Amino acid sequence: MRVFVIIILSLFLVFLIGQIWNHNSQIKLMQTDLDKLQADVNKSRAEQQSMAEDFEYYSDPVNLEKELRSRFNYRGKDEKMIIIVPTSSIKTQSSTP
Repeated sequence: MRVFVIIILSLFLVFLIGQIWNHNSQIKLMQTDLDKLQADVNKSRAEQQSMAEDFEYYSDPVNLEKELRSRFNYRGKDEKMIIIVPTSSIKTQSSTP
């Protein structure tokens, strides 16, 4: 009878250790997922901050016009556009057949 109780307790102990092992494995996987999600949240917060700064910058009409001029060659109605070509590129283009 005593051997039977020891066997039952041993089996229960093995089962309990297996459950603890499984639980710890799940905790490690969840911790990895949590770390990835926290990294994504931090990245999203940084993007949000950058977008808020850009919005603030472009809200000023002077800055908006400056960006339009630099990116899209924007000009006003009364302005003329002059394109200046560097001399080194003229020599390079004229020397090639």
